[in-house]
Amino acid sequence: MSRIAILGGGALATALSIALHKRDRTIYLWSVEPEVVSTLQQNHENTKYLPGFLIPPSVHVTLEMSEALDDAEAAVLAVPSFAVREVTRLVVQKIPEHAVLVSATKGLEEGTWRRMSEVIEQELPPDLPISIVAMSGPCLAPELAGGSAAAMDVASVTLEAARRARQLLATSKFRMKPTNDINGIEAGGALQTAYSIGAGIGDGLGWGMNERAAYLSKALAEIARLASALGAKRPTLYGLSGLGDFAATAFSPHSRNRMLGEELARGRTLREAQAGLVSVVEGVNSSRAAHAIATDYHLRLPIAEALYEIIQDGAEAKSLQRALIAAR
Repeated sequence: MSRIAILGGGALATALSIALHKRDRTIYLWSVEPEVVSTLQQNHENTKYLPGFLIPPSVHVTLEMSEALDDAEAAVLAVPSFAVREVTRLVVQKIPEHAVLVSATKGLEEGTWRRMSEVIEQELPPDLPISIVAMSGPCLAPELAGGSAAAMDVASVTLEAARRARQLLATSKFRMKPTNDINGIEAGGALQTAYSIGAGIGDGLGWGMNERAAYLSKALAEIARLASALGAKRPTLYGLSGLGDFAATAFSPHSRNRMLGEELARGRTLREAQAGLVSVVEGVNSSRAAHAIATDYHLRLPIAEALYEIIQDGAEAKSLQRALIAAR
C-alpha cells in the first residue's frame, strides 16, 4: 500500500485527491485552512474551492503536516506560487528521505521569476537526498474531480525521477509522460496562464473563431520565445504542458484566468475582477513575469506587452486587438 501526500486545500489539490485515488494507495490531503479541513472531514466536500464534488471517504484530511508526510512515497505540492517557498520550509522538516517531491504549481516566484522547482531546491538542505519533479499539463480541477481522463508531463533533471513519479501517481485515467525538460514544462505551465487571461479578454470583446485561432497561434509563439529564454527546449512548448495546457486554460469555462479576462473586457478593474474569485489567478503574476523576462532578454512581444498594460496598468481591453494584429 503506497502513501501519497497532497499538500494544499484548493481546487486542484482537492481534485487530485479524487483523481489519484486507487485501492492500493493511501492518500492524505493537507490544508492550512481549518474550515476547509473541517468541511472535508465532515462532508467530504470542499465547499469553498471545489463545491459539488465529493472526495472518497478513505482520503485522510488533516491540518498536521507531519501526519500527511509520515512515510509518504510522494508528496504533491498544489499550493499557489506565492506559498511554495513557505510550504517547502515546512515540508523539508517532515518529508522522508525516500520520497519524491512533486510540484503541481503553475507559476513563477514574484520578483525573482524563479521556477517552482528552483524555489524548492533553494529550500532543501544539501544532505536531504530527495528528487524534485514538476508536473504540468491540461488539468482543470472540475474535470479531474468529475472523472475525466487527463494527460500530464512530469519532469525532473533525470528521467529516472520523472519515471518514478509516474509510477507512484499515474492511474488508468491520469496518464503521465516523463521528460527531463523541467525548464520547459514549468515555464510553459506558468506563462500560459497570463496569455489565457488574454483569451478571456478576446471572448469578452466578442472575437470570432478566426481571431481566437490567430490569438492561440501567435500567443503560443510568444510563450515559446519566453520559455526558451528560461532554458526550455522549444518542442516541449508544443506538447501537453505548453499547447495542451494553454488550450484548456484559454478556452474552458472552468478557467479562472479566462474568466478574469472576460471581466476585464467588460471594463472592470483588476481589483473588481478578482473580487469575485475565491482562488488565486496565477496569470496576474505571470503577466508581470512575462513583461520582466521580455525586457531582460530584449524580446519584442506585442501580446505580452498589451496584457501587461491591460492587467497591471488598466489600459483598455481593445488594445489587445491591436497587439494581435502586430504580433508575428
